[in-house]
Amino acid sequence: MSPLSPHHRRSLFTSLSPIVGEEEADALLDQLPRTEEEVPASQADLQALDLSLRSEMATGFAEVRTEMANGFAKAREDVAGVRADVSTGLADIRTEMRSGQARQAEALGQVRTEVHQSQARQSEALAELRGEMHTSVAVIAQKVADMQTAINDGMTKHIQWTVGAVLGAISIGMALAALIARAPV
Repeated sequence: MSPLSPHHRRSLFTSLSPIVGEEEADALLDQLPRTEEEVPASQADLQALDLSLRSEMATGFAEVRTEMANGFAKAREDVAGVRADVSTGLADIRTEMRSGQARQAEALGQVRTEVHQSQARQSEALAELRGEMHTSVAVIAQKVADMQTAINDGMTKHIQWTVGAVLGAISIGMALAALIARAPV
């Protein structure tokens, strides 16, 4: 039902007033819509409006779902990117730590090698010193033995000379005594 135009309203009022009276004709015409907004909705109009609203809502919800799905997909993608960055960072840190540990192990190996070499040099020097000390002790012992031999030889010669001199003096004294004893007095 469409609204009545002002011309149709006047025509109906003029026709109905003599039959039902002016007040009743005016009351009857008030029941009819004056503008498009006053037109009562039919069941079909309401169903069409309902379908239209449902369609708009379905479209809106679909758009929201799509946006949410895209947002979730983007969020998952971002999280995956962060995970990849974190994994790469952790892998880099592990690599760096292993490299550092390898360098430390290498440096420790070098220190151990140097300590072993130093200990070997010290052992060699100590062995050399011991050898020199044994040689020196042997030389000193030989010199002491030589000196003892020289002293013994010297004393033996001195004793022999002294004994020879004493014996010679005794022989001379005895010879003199025998001469004196034979000599006339």
